[in-house]
Amino acid sequence: MQDLIPQLWSVDIAAPAVVSVVLLTRMYFGSVLLAPRYVRAWNVARRILVPLIDKLAASRLPTSPSLTNHATKEEFVAATDLRVTQLSKQLATARDLEVPLLAGYKTDWLDRSEDGTVVWYYGSKPWPTAPNWLRPYQVHITVFEDTITAHREANPWCPCLWVDHLFKGESFSAEDGVRRARRGLDGADVAYDTEVPQEAS
Repeated sequence: MQDLIPQLWSVDIAAPAVVSVVLLTRMYFGSVLLAPRYVRAWNVARRILVPLIDKLAASRLPTSPSLTNHATKEEFVAATDLRVTQLSKQLATARDLEVPLLAGYKTDWLDRSEDGTVVWYYGSKPWPTAPNWLRPYQVHITVFEDTITAHREANPWCPCLWVDHLFKGESFSAEDGVRRARRGLDGADVAYDTEVPQEAS
């Protein structure tokens, strides 16, 4: 029995088990659990879990991408007075939004921690009746206090795109993500300003 627990924590067993649970949860409960109204709750969970997952991965794998990362000024979309939950609900009137379960945890160029993050998917479905969340690309929006950032990237729910997503491959584009995010804000009638917040002097 004492040998069983270390074996269960081995990458060979733990990784497939976690992926299986995540996929089953995604298929059966995704539309409810990942709804934009829960963006703040998921943000709290990710704030706690992401550093723990990073430590576990670093101790078990020779090389692993960090789940803690940074939004850059190139990803700046807009400044807004809306809080992340209000923004997500309003944006959901124009785009099919959800909270990205597989997202890392971010800080911005002012070293502020994110308030929440949402995505929408686009591109051709792999087959006509495939769910929306299997489209190949996503626009990933992250909110920091009064600041909205975005980028386009590969959809991590597609197994063939995992590497592209994790290592910011050819699908990654801050410029295209910003353009698509602003179109989404316009479509949802979100009021915003395009002046980039600067560090206080």
